Amino acid sequence: MSTSSILMAVLALLPAAGLMFYIYKMDRVEKEPIGLLIGLFFLGVGSIIPAFLLEMLMKALLNAAFFGVFSSGDPYFYSEITKFFYYLIYTFVCIALVEEGCKWFFMFIVTHKNRNFNCLFDGVVYSVFVSLGFAAAENIIYVFQNGIGNAIMRMLTAVPAHCFFGVIMGYFYSRWFLTHKAGQLEKHLRQNGIIPPGESNFASGGLLALSLFAPVIAHGFYDFCAFMDSWIYIVLFFLFLGLLYFVCFRNVSKLSKKDTRNSYLSMDMVLRKYPQAIPYVSTMPEYAMYFYAPPRPVQYAQPVHPNQPMNQSMNQPTQGNQPFAQPVQPAQPPYAQPVQPAQPPYAQWIGKPQQDAPSDNGNK
Repeated sequence: MSTSSILMAVLALLPAAGLMFYIYKMDRVEKEPIGLLIGLFFLGVGSIIPAFLLEMLMKALLNAAFFGVFSSGDPYFYSEITKFFYYLIYTFVCIALVEEGCKWFFMFIVTHKNRNFNCLFDGVVYSVFVSLGFAAAENIIYVFQNGIGNAIMRMLTAVPAHCFFGVIMGYFYSRWFLTHKAGQLEKHLRQNGIIPPGESNFASGGLLALSLFAPVIAHGFYDFCAFMDSWIYIVLFFLFLGLLYFVCFRNVSKLSKKDTRNSYLSMDMVLRKYPQAIPYVSTMPEYAMYFYAPPRPVQYAQPVHPNQPMNQSMNQPTQGNQPFAQPVQPAQPPYAQPVQPAQPPYAQWIGKPQQDAPSDNGNK
């Protein structure tokens, strides 16, 4: 391999590697397993194959619908209106829906029941790693076809854009997971007669759909502006890219700072709606930790030397500090105290659970 080929490969992979490292560092509560992240990255790389085949098929169908010719070649337009609607469908459906759909599918299959999906920020990590796997593979193809100049341009546009689409996907994916988990807890409480029967207050299907279609809309608009060779669309392209930079980096920072356990957040959603369920939920193994802190050990003072000389008779009382260590009473009693994270409405200590309180029997 020549030096120029090595340089192009490095330039093609460098932006994806840098963005993955950034997202990994922003995962503050609990780092995801390296093996899982590598697997997601290579699933993103592999997703380019079905995406490419589907894009060719759908472009041929689109050409047949517009021009009566079943071909995946680039069409010639006789009017601006035809060009507008052709690229509107092509960018939003044939490109954005196909690419984001392939990335979403592999991410969802691997992670939606994964035990490591236990924190708010995890959904963003998963979606970004899959998206950047796709972007890295696509970038290598374009860079080797078009040269180093294309690598530098895509380093600032296409690769970050795929990362931003992944951030959008992960944001709604995490919200879906929390709402879905809250719905499971609500269902469990109804089955055990803790709350009255009725319709679920935590429908999550809409959020799951948004985790796919919100990045599709962003991706489609990005590509549509890029395909329309007009100065108006060029201005819109760079304005939209700048907006993606600002919004996505800001939201990554916010989500990272607010990152916490999914079990706490989903429990919080349910107990704000059903405060009467607090005594029961506090006995469930998965949630009891949020009501009672672990015991604190008793601390003792170090031995203190008396002020009197050492040869003083032991029968005489010393003037000053006592010669023996005295136990120090901690500010808080050594038994568990209620935990009050962010002062939710159920943060007040509910007392020790009753002996006849219903048991969770290990159900979550």
